[in-house]
Amino acid sequence: MKRFWITSALTIFFLTSCGSTPSVVKKYTITWKDWDGTLLATNEVEENHTPVYKGDIPTRESSDENYDYVYSGWDKEIAKATEDTTYTATYDHNFLYGSYPQKLVLNPQIVEGEPDEHGYRKDEQGNLYYKFKASKDYTTDDNIKIKEGDENYYLVKPIEWKILKDETTKLLCTTYRLLITQPYKKEEAEATDKENVYSTSDIRAWLNEDTASAEIGGFYGRMNVHLFDSNWNIENTEVINNEDSTCDKPNPFAENSPTHDDIFVLSRQELRDPEYGFFKEDNADKARLALTTDFARASGAAYNKNYGLYWTRSPCGDIATYYDTTAYSVMSDGHIIQHLITEGSYCARPAINFTKKPS
Repeated sequence: MKRFWITSALTIFFLTSCGSTPSVVKKYTITWKDWDGTLLATNEVEENHTPVYKGDIPTRESSDENYDYVYSGWDKEIAKATEDTTYTATYDHNFLYGSYPQKLVLNPQIVEGEPDEHGYRKDEQGNLYYKFKASKDYTTDDNIKIKEGDENYYLVKPIEWKILKDETTKLLCTTYRLLITQPYKKEEAEATDKENVYSTSDIRAWLNEDTASAEIGGFYGRMNVHLFDSNWNIENTEVINNEDSTCDKPNPFAENSPTHDDIFVLSRQELRDPEYGFFKEDNADKARLALTTDFARASGAAYNKNYGLYWTRSPCGDIATYYDTTAYSVMSDGHIIQHLITEGSYCARPAINFTKKPS
């Protein structure tokens, strides 16, 4: 018994005196700055843990009423902490022109009375709203769950345009966000018709329709309902719809004659043009991504992480027959693929050439 006690004591002593020393957890300082170097936040993050910014979404004011800055993320991809790191906020510099219903507002203080001829109502501050019934379940930007059939008010806001080409007195732009769904063609094609050509497409007609009835109406008409003073005009554009614009050769649905439009959608070729900031292939491309608005989702837009799907103006031509019902579209990860032209959950993403008014 005595021998057992001594052995046990030695064992306890050995384990106590020779036990491993707890390792020191490394931590790194993560600094979050605004575009001008203003400190937004700092936090300590353990090694190999991914930092998280918990502050308010950064904002940046513009000195020009025709432009707006929109926060677009950080200057580099957020990675696991392996050293002290600084992340700087980045912004898209967007052009402002026209207006459209966009953001859901619950129970705004609407002034009594009938809506105007465009279906708009005002609140006590003069803001415009459009009342609309959701065509499907969706979640708003503010994480509000909306059910199909729910009728709510959507705030009319200035349209933000992503600048693709800036020539000082001329801008080529496409909408920064997807505003509403619109099929390329509303009905199935007949067996002998070329229903996927752009010149006779429903999407082209809707884009250039100069009406804004109490129903949603055409894009051109509703966009112009509530214009603020602008130093810019819409330029009528010669829109090329040939084989080069579709990237398919031969393509029986390409058109040698251009259309002349105030508003159009980009072609497959334009959405693969590095001059406009896009990847030169059909693969997934962050530059092609477009967020949906609350109103677009209420209108039935398909989306993934709020990124929607939208049409190009390019008909598909990779089959041997004289008939097709597909056109190229951009998916929620930015890759380009062909899809049935009657798809109702894809959006139109309008594009416009703007010219500056003479001084």
